[in-house]
Amino acid sequence: MIGVLCYKGGGNLGSVFKAINYLGYDFKEVWNPEELKKVDALIFPGQGSFTQANTSLKGANLWEPIREFIYLGKPFFGICLGLQLLFDHSDEYGFTEGLKIISGKVVEFQEDLIKPHLGWNQVFNISDFKFFKDIPDASSFYFVHSYYPEVYDLSCKKGFAEYGDRSFVCVIEKENIFACQFHPEKSGRWGLKLLENFLNSI
Repeated sequence: MIGVLCYKGGGNLGSVFKAINYLGYDFKEVWNPEELKKVDALIFPGQGSFTQANTSLKGANLWEPIREFIYLGKPFFGICLGLQLLFDHSDEYGFTEGLKIISGKVVEFQEDLIKPHLGWNQVFNISDFKFFKDIPDASSFYFVHSYYPEVYDLSCKKGFAEYGDRSFVCVIEKENIFACQFHPEKSGRWGLKLLENFLNSI
């Protein structure tokens, strides 16, 4: 069974639900540790504040169970905030702890760029990666974010985008973990294909 992580203040859940249903898959909403134990794979969508997500997940007693789920080797797909929370910490509001699954930190785009980075943007160096099967390199996906990851673990860098003069990592893949900064559920044909490739792998 596929689980979709749900939490207080979490944004964009409805779009993810609709995309999974459109692709013909069933899923279970995961609001607590007991429900997390019943799923074989987890999609972690998110749009909003890193700090709010940290507080909500800890309040729902999901913080450590999510870490345990990932360390057990179960398939994990993080979307936007679901990517960012994998890292050690974020600079949002000074300092906020992450799940510490992937080495790195989440930082804000520089002051001279309009924030959030909003709209369609190309993603490069994706054509040979497992979940980008049949998706051309430099395909466009939909972004909405003001922060991005500085990735210290070079082995998991799998795709990047450009905003202003900044090239930033927007796709990571490592063992059972896959995550993207953009929103596949809002990215039309190629976004749905990406979700489908992940769901087909379970």
